[in-house]
Amino acid sequence: MDYWRPIRDRWDELTRVVLHPGDTARVDYRMKRWLNPFALSELAIALTGMRGAGKTTLHKALRHRLPIGESAKRGESPDKERDRFVLETPVGRKRVKLVVVPGQKDSPPGRRTISEVFMGSSAPTGVLHSTSCGYSTIWDPNTQRAALDLVPAGAPALPAVQRIQNYNLQHELDDFLQTKDLLQQAWQYTTKPIWLVLAVSKVDLYRTQSALDDAGRYYIPAADPAKDSEFSRELRGLVDFVGQGRFVHKDGGGQPVIRIAVLPVCAYLEAYSATAVNAQAPSHGDLDLMSALLAKVMNTIGEFCGVEPR
Repeated sequence: MDYWRPIRDRWDELTRVVLHPGDTARVDYRMKRWLNPFALSELAIALTGMRGAGKTTLHKALRHRLPIGESAKRGESPDKERDRFVLETPVGRKRVKLVVVPGQKDSPPGRRTISEVFMGSSAPTGVLHSTSCGYSTIWDPNTQRAALDLVPAGAPALPAVQRIQNYNLQHELDDFLQTKDLLQQAWQYTTKPIWLVLAVSKVDLYRTQSALDDAGRYYIPAADPAKDSEFSRELRGLVDFVGQGRFVHKDGGGQPVIRIAVLPVCAYLEAYSATAVNAQAPSHGDLDLMSALLAKVMNTIGEFCGVEPR
């Protein structure tokens, strides 16, 4: 049995939405204000990812705190962000506590957040992990310049944007390895239902069929494990370690649902720029694309939070 087939099918379905958004922005599961700040949370969600992957912007967009069409403010968020809300699901409302984990995991705020979210008896019910297909923002101009020098000897010359992408993809993989270790520790000792959504952001920068197909192959394990990319091999390893069955639950009709998804997303419209090395990539997005993909992410989270354990 090909465990990862439904995840690939969902990605393929959403690549069609990326290319032809149309009228697909319906949100079935909505977030609402948590009016009682002292109530105990039922679900804990962690939003993870490397520096510059767009975690804060994704969080704001999902919570409608980033108005559609408004560009995100530039700047890092080195500290954790905490949010509480009520989520409508197929089995009723769920109280949720969401924590955005700093990308700088070795910083004091990062270590404190990791201890709070992943260590001891703490374990998030679900994880929304943000990646960006190599388009993570590099804030430091010196790092931008250094990224261009990390090219293997004898390798063909590549455009600046592609060299920045390769640099970011390696650091994105390193970050996921850290996240994988944290989740393996947190999830192996809990019996609660768990889910994982990989949000492949900034899709407006690579909005072509071939680029989307490449991204799907990179992030999602293949039918043949020998064909896995470095990233998808680690994702497969995480799920195998925790147990494939841990992510399988039943929907309202009693059908099994794998609560793992890899989703393209665009939280805001902006060209990519690394000014220190003159690396530019234009945005090919529009408001229909943003609305449709954010709705798909929100619906997936609501769907996963609403299914019952086997």
